[in-house]
Amino acid sequence: MFTCREFRVGRRYDNKYYYDFKADEAAAVRNLLSGFDLPKKVKDELSAAETFLALDKTVSLLEQGHAGDQQVITACTGVKEAVTGLLSEDTDFNYLVWGLLFARVPKFFFYSDYSRLPGPINIPLLTLTRPARRPIR
Repeated sequence: MFTCREFRVGRRYDNKYYYDFKADEAAAVRNLLSGFDLPKKVKDELSAAETFLALDKTVSLLEQGHAGDQQVITACTGVKEAVTGLLSEDTDFNYLVWGLLFARVPKFFFYSDYSRLPGPINIPLLTLTRPARRPIR
């Protein structure tokens, strides 16, 4: 599904993220369809779809064209449920992939005010206690 082994993510000054990755939606569609044992006539029709939107439209057309064939209807229902489970109506493929990748991005934070850390320091006590000397290597 991914055409590159890396992706870039960053954050703008307005705290919104931006990302760049390369993913092959056609490979994701083929991968989804490979999990189904589809009848030949359904498989031939659906194999031409390269996007999930095209797959959904093709499934709808197949359901309408083969309304009396229970085998086709059952296969189309399974594929349609799988697509709906992956993508909601307002979600596209890139947004889905971004959500999967962003969940794996490590969380970082930056702290620059070390001089303001709380805690009393007893300077006379510091001058009285000397650290143990280490031999030079």
